[in-house]
Amino acid sequence: MAAEIEIPQRIVFYEGCTTSRLLKSLRVSTYVILEKATDRGIIEEYKTIPNERCCGYPSLQMGDFKTYHESVLFNVNQLNRIGIKDVLFTCGACTKFLGDHPEFRKREFRPINIMELMYALAKNNQLNKLIDRKLPSNLKITGHYSCHLRRLAGLRTDEMYKTIVEELGGRYVEAPNATDCCGAGSEGNVAMEIAKKKVTGADEVDADICPLACAGCEAMLSVASKQAKSKTKFISISVLIASCFNNLDDIFEELKK
Repeated sequence: MAAEIEIPQRIVFYEGCTTSRLLKSLRVSTYVILEKATDRGIIEEYKTIPNERCCGYPSLQMGDFKTYHESVLFNVNQLNRIGIKDVLFTCGACTKFLGDHPEFRKREFRPINIMELMYALAKNNQLNKLIDRKLPSNLKITGHYSCHLRRLAGLRTDEMYKTIVEELGGRYVEAPNATDCCGAGSEGNVAMEIAKKKVTGADEVDADICPLACAGCEAMLSVASKQAKSKTKFISISVLIASCFNNLDDIFEELKK
C-alpha cells in the first residue's frame, strides 16, 4: 500500500470483530468522524456491510482455511452489492487479511486503514477542516508501528504519525521500541510481558498518549498499560481525532437515530 492516498468520496466502514464487540469507543468514534466528514463535505457518504462477518484472520491462524475463505467471500459479495470500492478498516489484521485477499483485490476494492485516511486528510489540508480545535501544544504523543500495518501491509506509519500529530497541534516523540510487536502475536503471560515492554518504551519518552490504528494492538496495550500503571494512555486514533470535536453530544444523538 502506498503511503499517500486520495481522499475517498464514498466509503464503506468495515467494523471488524474486535472493534465492534470489544472496543466500543473506537467503533463510535469512527462513526463520529465519518458523520463529521460527511457534514463538512470532505466525503460524500459512508455505508456499512449488512451482517458483516469476521475478516477470517482467526480462522487462518488456526489453519481453518475453509472458514477463512467463506468469511472473505461473504464480505466481498456484500461489498459488491453496495457498489463502493473504498473500504475503511480500524484493525491491522482486517486491513491485511481481508483487504489484501485475492478475492478482494480481484474486484478492485481498495483497503484503507484509519491511519491512512487521517494521513490523507492531513496531507490534503482537510484535517483542519474536519476538527474544531487543536490539541494542547505541550501534549506528547508517541506511536506504535503495528506489525500487520508496517511489516505486512507496508504502511509508512512513522511518517503518518508525525504528519497527523503535527496537524493536530501536538508534539510527536518516538519511543525507542516503536517497531516492536504489541504482544498480540503471542499468548498468555508471554504476550503480556511483550506488551508491558511496549508500555515501558512509551513511558521512557514521557508520552501522554499513544494513539493506535489497530484494534488488536489497542486491546492488548490498553490492558497492559493499566496493569503497569503507565502514564501513557493507549487509545485509538479515532478517539484522539474525536476529542478535537465540539458537538459530540449532537453527533451521538444523530447516530442513535
